[in-house]
Amino acid sequence: MPTPMNALPNPLWHQTDWDEEKGATFWKIFSEVGRELFFSHRAGAVFLDVVRRHLGRRVLDLGCGDGTLVMEMRRRGYDAIGADPSAPEGPHFVRSRGTELGALGDEPFDSVVSLETFEHVLPDQLPATLCGIARVLKPGGKLIFTVPFEEDMVQAICVCPDCHAVFHRFQHQQSFSRQKLRNLLEPAGFDLLSFREFEVPIGVRYVPAFLRSLYSHAWGWLKKVCHRNVSLLVVAQRRVVVGP
Repeated sequence: MPTPMNALPNPLWHQTDWDEEKGATFWKIFSEVGRELFFSHRAGAVFLDVVRRHLGRRVLDLGCGDGTLVMEMRRRGYDAIGADPSAPEGPHFVRSRGTELGALGDEPFDSVVSLETFEHVLPDQLPATLCGIARVLKPGGKLIFTVPFEEDMVQAICVCPDCHAVFHRFQHQQSFSRQKLRNLLEPAGFDLLSFREFEVPIGVRYVPAFLRSLYSHAWGWLKKVCHRNVSLLVVAQRRVVVGP
């Protein structure tokens, strides 16, 4: 099982106490020095190839970062917008947290996508974020996202040499298993449709688009069998409530 960050021995260091402001500052700096490491840059096109049958027309990218996935979706013909506390300026972006999605207007979305975002949300705010997503989806609309799968967070520990703060190098707040995701999604009004390993395979650009879903799944499964870090791709559906 993944090792919790707070299981480490402690006399000389302190755990980083994350809050929204500190997280926003971290990602502002990170986007300036390591933008090419963003998951959406590496995996966005393959992700869209894999999940296209779930997307519908109107799509929200929650945690859109620098907007790479939004622009790729719009290039492919989707009516896509992005929401993020530090979203870029532009007509297709809204600066909003996951708990503030009511500001996006009254027209519901066919789907919400989110690439490697929920692991950055403070654990006590994630249930409210998922409820906020359910409210902006049409009944039966899909939530499609990836998170690191059963991550051993201790393996990504960093220590600040100046203040001796200990933190995950990508500011991850928690690790996810299938059961933990079920426990989060179902009270928020979602029915789970599928889980699967997700990874961007070597040479995927040379694979026909209709085979990329199978290739990505097989590559992710193989890496997981070899005890390597992979992501979990989750598809959930906003529950349709039948009247009395």
